[in-house]
Amino acid sequence: MALHLTPYQAVCDSRLNLLPREITTRLRTCVDAGAHEGTWTRALRMTFRPELVLLVECEPRLVQKLRDTFCQFGGIQVIDAALSGEDGSAGFYQLRHPAGSSLLKPRDEIGKQFERTSWDILGRAQVKTISYDRLVESAEEVSILKLDIQGAETKVLKASVSGLGKTKAVIMEVPFLSHYEDDSTFPQLHQLMKERGFGLYRLSDTYQRAAGRALFADAVYIREDILENLSSS
Repeated sequence: MALHLTPYQAVCDSRLNLLPREITTRLRTCVDAGAHEGTWTRALRMTFRPELVLLVECEPRLVQKLRDTFCQFGGIQVIDAALSGEDGSAGFYQLRHPAGSSLLKPRDEIGKQFERTSWDILGRAQVKTISYDRLVESAEEVSILKLDIQGAETKVLKASVSGLGKTKAVIMEVPFLSHYEDDSTFPQLHQLMKERGFGLYRLSDTYQRAAGRALFADAVYIREDILENLSSS
């Protein structure tokens, strides 16, 4: 697919360029978990034609902005909740930089790896939580699950049965250094994805501060049965 520079950069930044054509040719339900300001969904809709996109975000500073941004588009739903292992509610740590806010408490020492004061905790909010199985219970198929939920990935993956069973691809942020209390790093997440029937397809460049250590990357996982057909074609 030929794209101008700006949309191509958006697709690359959203890691959609790492997906195989067999996934992106026909997109049904897609999930943007940890939607933040909706950048991933904008890149997705700019290039592809998903039937439905579920944007999941609970950060109080961001939810209404998402609704205002996408209210005029069909086939998009903004879910005011944190994707987690169960339905209910939980305390949510609000950081100075909203993209780092999480259900898990950030580690004190991780702040020095990022911009100064960006990891300061400003407060806590009580938010609704929703399991992945409940979120996609009415979907016949989930083409892409984008999972960027700041350390809570393990909660979601361990609790899901039916949801992951109908998901074809997962784009997930994988840390190499623990960022939050009780989070998981790449080895644990990779093993969990293997247990859930997914294989690693692509890994993005790593993120690190200047002259610093590798902090995280984005991993693309594809269902093993789809991967087997890719390698044989």
